[in-house]
Amino acid sequence: MKRSSTRLCVFDCYSLFRMSLSNFLNSGNTYTIAAEADNWQEFRKVAPCDFCPPEICIVEISMPQQAGYETLVNIRKKWPSARTLVLTTYHDDYAFTSAVQWGINGYLLKKCSSAELLTALDEIRLREYYYSDILSRELMSSLRNRESRSPGLSKRERQFLLYCISDLTYAEISERMGISIKTAECFRTSLFSKLNVRNRIDLVKLSVRNGIYSNNER
Repeated sequence: MKRSSTRLCVFDCYSLFRMSLSNFLNSGNTYTIAAEADNWQEFRKVAPCDFCPPEICIVEISMPQQAGYETLVNIRKKWPSARTLVLTTYHDDYAFTSAVQWGINGYLLKKCSSAELLTALDEIRLREYYYSDILSRELMSSLRNRESRSPGLSKRERQFLLYCISDLTYAEISERMGISIKTAECFRTSLFSKLNVRNRIDLVKLSVRNGIYSNNER
């Protein structure tokens, strides 16, 4: 294994895709494929008893018999410290919000470039979360249509909330809003306190749970 590389597990029902993905990620110095399997049940059949949990799992949720979601559930139960990137062909509100409710750290479509895949993994490894530009824009649009479901927030705080679920940095958010970074930090502190969340990924989860971004919006 490469020195200090991040260990990954890949769950996908297409063996050729798993092999190609594993070869690609193993070719660099940052990531090492520790295991790969069709789904969680198949993984348990072949995994050694002393298998060390990975740091990031890559999961395809569009598997037969809901095996993708079952895999997400088991990852959360068995490896609570592992972070999860959904890499899927599913591109709809229900798939995205369902995955978010299971505590994923990122969501990416399989039509993405290899560069974006590496960016997503790097962001999850270093900053805990990543959502593609397309999905971020869709979530922002949904949030704009449901601002009234964010009671207790000022207009500027709701605007800040919309930007927080994108992949913009706080410096970029402050520029978009025409405020200083210090003021952006004040918005962040106030928003996190009012909504009782710890970080930006919790904001996305909260918006799903409270209907700000709803499974029913299709």
